[in-house]
Amino acid sequence: MKKTEEVNETKTTAKKATKKAVKHILTLDEVKENLLKQSKSKKDLYEKDIIESTKHLDMTDEEQEDFLMWCNDNLDYIKDEDDDLDDLDDIDDVEDLDEMKMMKKMMKMINLIDLIENLIKKLRNLQIQE
Repeated sequence: MKKTEEVNETKTTAKKATKKAVKHILTLDEVKENLLKQSKSKKDLYEKDIIESTKHLDMTDEEQEDFLMWCNDNLDYIKDEDDDLDDLDDIDDVEDLDEMKMMKKMMKMINLIDLIENLIKKLRNLQIQE
């Protein structure tokens, strides 16, 4: 009879564990509420984390789009990982931040120009060979 009691106790424990696990799965409204709390506390929200927060919900494309529109309308401090600048601690004012962003954009443009110049050189070499 002890084995039957142990089996029943194990089943009960397993059921309780399953119920607890199910409780931890957030609904869309709970996800939104958590995101609002983070946004109001001025914590940075990353796009990838926002998208990740709803993966368990198995939403349709339309539902996902509606959710992202809701995020854009209701949340502050949404960042893309590319927006992170390593030296933010050294920035004293907004002008420095704007200048750093501009420099980052300029560097991307310079890299693109270099790439285009290299492609032009290769094309010229191909034309000469023919």
